[in-house]
Amino acid sequence: MGDNNNIIPNNGASIEAGQTSGDSNNFHNINGVRNMLLYLRHLLEVEPDLKTEGPSQTSKPRIQRAPPMFHEDPIFSRYLRPKVLILGPIHHDPCNIEAERIKHKLAALFIWRHAFSGQVPESAYVRIHNRIQEFKQYFDEDVIKDYTNEQLSLMLYIDACALLFFVVCFVNGLHELKIENLPLSLARNDVFLLENQLPYGLFDLITEGTVFNRSVHHFILDFARLYTVAAGTIERGPEDTISHKRDHILEVLWNTCTNRHETVHTTIFGAKVKGNLYRNYQFPLAWSQSHSLKELKAVRVHLKPSETTLLTDIAFSPQILSASLELPRLVIDDSTAVKLSNIIAYEMCTDFKKQSQVTSYICFLNTLIANVEDVTELQSAGVLINFLPSNEEAFQLIRQMASNWVSDSKVFEGVKKEIQEYLTRRRTTTIVSWFAEAAQVYFKTPWSTITVLAATFAILVSVVQTYFTIFPRKS
Repeated sequence: MGDNNNIIPNNGASIEAGQTSGDSNNFHNINGVRNMLLYLRHLLEVEPDLKTEGPSQTSKPRIQRAPPMFHEDPIFSRYLRPKVLILGPIHHDPCNIEAERIKHKLAALFIWRHAFSGQVPESAYVRIHNRIQEFKQYFDEDVIKDYTNEQLSLMLYIDACALLFFVVCFVNGLHELKIENLPLSLARNDVFLLENQLPYGLFDLITEGTVFNRSVHHFILDFARLYTVAAGTIERGPEDTISHKRDHILEVLWNTCTNRHETVHTTIFGAKVKGNLYRNYQFPLAWSQSHSLKELKAVRVHLKPSETTLLTDIAFSPQILSASLELPRLVIDDSTAVKLSNIIAYEMCTDFKKQSQVTSYICFLNTLIANVEDVTELQSAGVLINFLPSNEEAFQLIRQMASNWVSDSKVFEGVKKEIQEYLTRRRTTTIVSWFAEAAQVYFKTPWSTITVLAATFAILVSVVQTYFTIFPRKS
């Protein structure tokens, strides 16, 4: 960027002999435009985010730092840095003795007691080193520039082994994970941090030829499903298919919240259900206002928990005199803010090629809650499960997660359109309903009709008499 200052266009331009004042102004303007155009072309050549026309459908999202707006935000910034399990090059710190010790113990247990029993463990490192140029393409250049190929290969080898052992132990049970000073909840959160990711292809390469090779993807998927942000657990059915073409584990978590194609068996509080995990609507709508639960409840909109664990599973079903709004069961605990913050940061990365579905869900949920009472209403309806000390904390968390973000206009647009149409229709029919209700109450028998008409006539006569008393007619 330092070279840019040398070519930033200035407004000065020399005037050649023989030019009139008008000619000199035109010359000045043309030169200024040319200088600006040259400067803009130079920006395309030197600025890394302008060198291409945008992420192509074949380009891979890179492991990178969160966008600057997240680091500048005092709330989101505290959810980006790993606390216990430090993985990859971004936060790697050999001087953090305690973190390195924990990671080395996990790697040692995986290498010597499980994966490579009876084999040569160095072979996995060699495979990584032989393909290090390929793995470097999964990282933003800025985060690996200070590492040699050997340093990066060894780091990825140790970190991937430690991570795999941690994941396998969580899925199989924690009886083998007896490491001193290992806060399990913090370490679990670290696995899903955007800046703490490892290339997904490492796991296949490391487990090649081991007993874990065929099951490693199931372990990772089960781990993500166990700690997804929606309620309940998910049992893998026989038709489950797992794509090996992931970028990292955070993407796996994102897919458990948004996957529009996969059908899974879900166990929610003991009830086994099966459902379509995504509803695709194609209606244009400008969702420009909030409709709090209090407002929706006033027009007989009832909340209903969805049958899946996907944040995208939102549906609105209008009837003649009422409607139901189906929402996923959101779990709010001490890990929710960490996971949502990093998923939102992932969706905000410039090379993210999909719809910002989780960001859109949080923004949509935020439009429904105007106060703590609305959070209580969500909890009563079973669409929010709060493990925080109070509903006020849950309310503030949702507010914080939705602050400063704009939802994708195409996500939930059908639901928003249907809600808007229902509210408009209800406002129109409310007046008609009032007259119908009045007729039903006051005109249901001939005697009640005569009574109402007589009372109305008496009131009118009283009004006329009062008027002429105050304003008597002149003779």
